[in-house]
Amino acid sequence: MKKLFAILMALMLLVSSMLLMTSCNGDKGGDEGGGGNEPTTATYTVRLVNPDGSAAENVVVKLMKGDAQVTLARVDAEGKVSFTVDKGDYTVELIPVGEFNYSYDRSSLNIAADSNGTVINLYDTPVGYEGGMRGVSAGHYIVNLGSDELTYFVFTGKARGEYELYATDLDGNPLDIGYYGAPINPLAYNIGEIREGKMYIEIRNMNLASDTMEATPYLIGIKGAGAEQGFLHVVKTNTELEFNAQEINWIDRIPYEKPPVTQQIGYDNVDVRFTNLDITDPSLTVVKGADGYYHLGTADGPVVYMRITTASPYIAPFKDINESGQLCRYFYEDGKFKYKEHYGVAMNAYIAAADVKSGVYPLDEGLKYIVQNTGEYLGWWNESAMNYLFTEVNEVTENAWLFACCIIETEKVGADSSAPVIVGDEGKLLLSAGDTVYLTYTAAAGETVTLSGVPECAYVTVGEQTLTPANGKITVIFVSGVNNFSITYTGEGGDVVVSYTLG
Repeated sequence: MKKLFAILMALMLLVSSMLLMTSCNGDKGGDEGGGGNEPTTATYTVRLVNPDGSAAENVVVKLMKGDAQVTLARVDAEGKVSFTVDKGDYTVELIPVGEFNYSYDRSSLNIAADSNGTVINLYDTPVGYEGGMRGVSAGHYIVNLGSDELTYFVFTGKARGEYELYATDLDGNPLDIGYYGAPINPLAYNIGEIREGKMYIEIRNMNLASDTMEATPYLIGIKGAGAEQGFLHVVKTNTELEFNAQEINWIDRIPYEKPPVTQQIGYDNVDVRFTNLDITDPSLTVVKGADGYYHLGTADGPVVYMRITTASPYIAPFKDINESGQLCRYFYEDGKFKYKEHYGVAMNAYIAAADVKSGVYPLDEGLKYIVQNTGEYLGWWNESAMNYLFTEVNEVTENAWLFACCIIETEKVGADSSAPVIVGDEGKLLLSAGDTVYLTYTAAAGETVTLSGVPECAYVTVGEQTLTPANGKITVIFVSGVNNFSITYTGEGGDVVVSYTLG
């Protein structure tokens, strides 16, 4: 009986011990499941990814809690960095080490308390281009968009091949994309090849930059569909392009009979007035004179000038067109390509020789050749061509190549003290016998202007003071504020040119 009692007591002690252990274990599980002992720290990992998918290195990541810095560290070779900190919401800032030309979605800089961290995808940054547009090449870009209107970018290729271009909003929804011709003459409609929402452009040798030509610019338009930002992807595909005969080297054609001669028509005190040739007039005629230049109506009529560095009513300045490499022509025979000419070298000579103030040069055989051949090739006066220039006028086709031409008149200014010539950093004045030219300059104390080439029979008047030339020079010392002075030429000879330079 005693033995049985002892066994029962032992069993009761064992059960009590098990209950006690169960109770302890139950309390521990309750704490882990949301009781008062939750973990107070967490490890967050930040990963940086380059546009091509590789790890981004050479970046320091700064961990921020509100406006306060918590810590910072540099990413490793895998583009990663981890922080073990108090659990909570954080943001990060990127500090580049060296050159860093990337953009990123700023929302990816946020770290939520219950997350493992964040992945920050880096994107290429568009570069500046003329007219306020942005330039892109092969790469992956985050871009600003303009609601439902088209936002334009200029694509240029850096390697021969086929390129795939497509755009999405920040959520990955596809956006409309198209090719709208050249930046200097945008089209209202897409002419690009679109396949399943993506556009394809072939870049061949003639579209790449060379010593004499810039890369061919393609005007790309993206319709934002309400998105303020989006992604633009420009990817070179693996498609092999068959060689095209048009990819042979350009011939740099020099078509002028004699090198262009530097023109000086406008001066600080001589304005140039233009009268554009009327290309809608069937009777418009230009005739080459004995001087080698074309004249209006007859060989002895007014000299015809072509706008070189200033815009015509129909197109950008030839200087700008030349910089984009579009002054050229492809030649065919019986429908087969034969050769191609480029006129960049020749046009650069005209640009250097054109009158600085008015931007014109007398029309000669060289300019005629360049404009006629480029216009024929690009379709400037072809109504069915995408580069047709005269949609709003009824031009005479035979005269259309004269669209950038004019005759000029000159008018002297600054002959009245109430309307003086404003002095620039440097300039030239054309003086005839008996001329007085009035000038003005708002100066800091001690500034000067030096006039050179002043003849002995000329003088400068500054207030009550008269200055005469020494070795052809006169220097005027300005006082602070507005300074008015004049130069008078009393000679009886021909015109003289006086130069000036601020100092």
